[in-house]
Amino acid sequence: MMQSISHVQPPLSTRKDDIAAAEPVQATTDSEVSSEKKSRSEDKRDNARFEQDQRLREERLSQETLDEISRDLETLHAVGLNFTRHDETGRTMVRITNRDTDEVIREIPAKQVLDLAAKIEEMVGIIFDEKV
Repeated sequence: MMQSISHVQPPLSTRKDDIAAAEPVQATTDSEVSSEKKSRSEDKRDNARFEQDQRLREERLSQETLDEISRDLETLHAVGLNFTRHDETGRTMVRITNRDTDEVIREIPAKQVLDLAAKIEEMVGIIFDEKV
């Protein structure tokens, strides 16, 4: 079935009312066009300044980060790592020393703890004949 044209398009009287209610289009003057262009160019300049400021901040932060990493690496170069094996327990120990003074900064695990573990194993061996 075909629909008639009257069902597809709104009645003519409604269209005339819509046209009468519409606001007229105003022509833009040269001064309005030029002010709009100025506004766009100012926006572009503001965006360019913002991006430049952002880049400078990132460069400054990057340089600060690199300086901090450099200081940390200098500290690491002044530290020595020595790996040894505890004779009685057979466990590995790490000894952190100052390379300039050969002072022991830290032992991981501490030698005293490994000595204590060795004594406990010895005591267990005296009390019990076998390990299960």
